[in-house]
Amino acid sequence: MRTTKKGKKCVLLLTFLLAGSLLLSGCKKEDETVEDTQQPEIGGEESVDMQYVDEEDTQSPFYFSLEQQSILPLLDVVMEYQNGSVTLAYPADSAESYWNYLVTALIKYSYLREADGSITRNEDGTLTVKKYVVEEFAQAMFATDSSVPEIPASLSDTAIRYENESKSYIIDKGAFQLPYGENTTVQAQLDDWIAQDDGSYLVTASLLTYSDAEGSRNTTFRFILNENGYKDELPDPLFYYAISSVSPMDGSFSDPTQETEENSLGQEPSTQTASE
Repeated sequence: MRTTKKGKKCVLLLTFLLAGSLLLSGCKKEDETVEDTQQPEIGGEESVDMQYVDEEDTQSPFYFSLEQQSILPLLDVVMEYQNGSVTLAYPADSAESYWNYLVTALIKYSYLREADGSITRNEDGTLTVKKYVVEEFAQAMFATDSSVPEIPASLSDTAIRYENESKSYIIDKGAFQLPYGENTTVQAQLDDWIAQDDGSYLVTASLLTYSDAEGSRNTTFRFILNENGYKDELPDPLFYYAISSVSPMDGSFSDPTQETEENSLGQEPSTQTASE
C-alpha cells in the first residue's frame, strides 16, 4: 500500500510540474509574440517635417501658425527667382521684373483665389484675375513698393491686358517663363521665425529643388517681414505678412551683389529693418 501511494504521489507531482512548465512556456511565448508584433515608432523629433505637424501642436519646434504659413507661397516665388534658371533682382528693379514676380505667383498659386471666383482659368490657357487680387499679391510681395506699376510695353496686349469693364487682368500663362522648368521639383519650407524689437520678423526659409540633371539642392534664405496692413481691407485675406527684403544665408550660394549685364540677384537686408 505504501508503495502504491508513493507512486501515486510521484505521478501527481510530475503532473503538476509538467503543467507548470507548459504554462510558463506558453506565457513566455505569448510575451515574445506581443513584442514581435509591436511596431517601432516611426520618426522622432528630428525627423518631423514642418509641413506635416499638427497645427495645434504648439510645443513642436517645427510649429508655425497658419498666419505665418500664409506667406510661404510668396517666399517660394522670391526664392525661386534668386536661385532658378531665370533670376530677377529683389526688390524688382523694373516694371517688367515686378510683373514677372506677380504673374509667377498668380500662376503657381491661382487656386488660392479660384474658389471665390476672383481668379478664373480660361479654356484658351489664360487667367482672368480681379484687380484687387493682383493688388493683394503685390502688397504682400513688395512691402517697400506695393503700388502695382503700369503694364510695360514689352508685356502689354500680348502677355497681360487690363479690362476696365470687369476690373480684371487677363494673363497669358504661356508668355511667361517660370524660374524652374517642368522637370524640376520645387518645395519651399519655413525654418525659423523671430520677432524683432522694431516690429519686423526675421524669417529663415529654404528652397529644396530636385532634377535628374542637377540632383537635389537645398538653398536657405533670410527674409525680413512686416505686418501686412492691406489684410485689414479684405474680408478673407490670404497673406498676413509682407516681404521687405531677402538675402541668401552665408555659404548657401553665391554672393547676390555680383551683377551681370542680364540680371542681378537679391540684395542684403536694410540695416534699418534688421540686425543680424
